[in-house]
Amino acid sequence: SFRTDANTTAGVQRAADTAGLQLIRLDDTWDYIRLSKTAKQTGPISTSNWTTVTYDREDEVDTDSFTHTQGSGNIILRDPGHYLVFANTYGSLASGSTNETMVRQRLALNGAEIDGSYTTVYMRGNTNSNGCYQGAAAIGMIVQSTTTDQVLSVQLSRAIGTAAWTINANQSGT
Repeated sequence: SFRTDANTTAGVQRAADTAGLQLIRLDDTWDYIRLSKTAKQTGPISTSNWTTVTYDREDEVDTDSFTHTQGSGNIILRDPGHYLVFANTYGSLASGSTNETMVRQRLALNGAEIDGSYTTVYMRGNTNSNGCYQGAAAIGMIVQSTTTDQVLSVQLSRAIGTAAWTINANQSGT
């Protein structure tokens, strides 16, 4: 971890080789955007292409800082700065699938992967009643935008497996 602010008297205190937690106090006046899905979306179909997750419901958009078009996966960060981003993407295999599947998730800025944003979700269907057919890829991180109007997106790709994987609106598979 490292600091990127201008506070010259504060430092980062870490204990090497230990688990830890970092916490940021957010200001109530900060702008934010909350987007969600209400419908399923076709998931990634290959290991070489990335599918952008789309959001068809705008729960809240502070338009001074963000621009989004319903049904799009592109979020415009209007100003340079640091943004705290959380993305949870639910998905599922068809019930009864016996194909192991791992899906990769990343955050992208202007189409390029943001270092450190790579997460995965693994599902292994089974023909008995113990199959794992759904899961979620999740990420929380600070993203730095260095210019105006940079495009942030959540993207998925397949790591292994060939079974159809559907991006769902929620953990219930809808």
